[in-house]
Amino acid sequence: MDDLNLFYKYLEKIKKICSKKLRFENWSDIKLANCDGRLPYWKKCKRGIYFFFDENEKRFDSDNLRVVRVGTHAIKKSIGKSTLWGRLKQHKGNNNMGGNHRGSVFRKLVGETMIKRDGLDYPTWGVGTSANAEIRFGERDIEEKDSRYIRNLPFLVLRVDPESDNNKHISNNGNDRKYLENNIIVLLSDRKNPDKPSKNWLGRSSRRCQIRESGLWQINGIEGPYDVSFFKVFEHYINAMEA
Repeated sequence: MDDLNLFYKYLEKIKKICSKKLRFENWSDIKLANCDGRLPYWKKCKRGIYFFFDENEKRFDSDNLRVVRVGTHAIKKSIGKSTLWGRLKQHKGNNNMGGNHRGSVFRKLVGETMIKRDGLDYPTWGVGTSANAEIRFGERDIEEKDSRYIRNLPFLVLRVDPESDNNKHISNNGNDRKYLENNIIVLLSDRKNPDKPSKNWLGRSSRRCQIRESGLWQINGIEGPYDVSFFKVFEHYINAMEA
């Protein structure tokens, strides 16, 4: 419980930083519906971690919003071409409200939950890593619903980019982004976590027990202990982002 509260205390600091860096008066207005790749900060914040919230999901003892998704982008030894905004854009979908759930596990999980909850018939959803134009056309309506949901979730980002700064990774894990993502997911999905999803949360309708029980749009990495030392790494990057 103390670790969970400490994590959310750090998020309060990230809210202030993101509001300033992304030029939003209120942090809760930072949504994919209000953001695009032209925001100047994305040129600096090329790699990092994101945190999505749901405005209908509150922490158990306050009006503070609960985190419902944690993620990063491609983890490689070399920097590569993957960027934080590039990953967020995959979750957001395209300009006409469509999208490609085969390129975003987040979209896939949300979409399959909507299909189950509403008794819809989309037999091709989540099948394969690519789809032809006919299949994509048939999935159009649910992709739009997916986009409307995800685009209106408030989110925060934490810049974690030691490669660009020519700094060594702080963790012994070999990649600070992956190290932080893994430990934060385990912390938030702990069965003793009092921040349970509300009865009306969309994820309650998921066919996946990992989502229903953890209250997160995650299916991997929710079991096992977390390394409390991750807070030192977390704090380091928060301070670096604030500078």
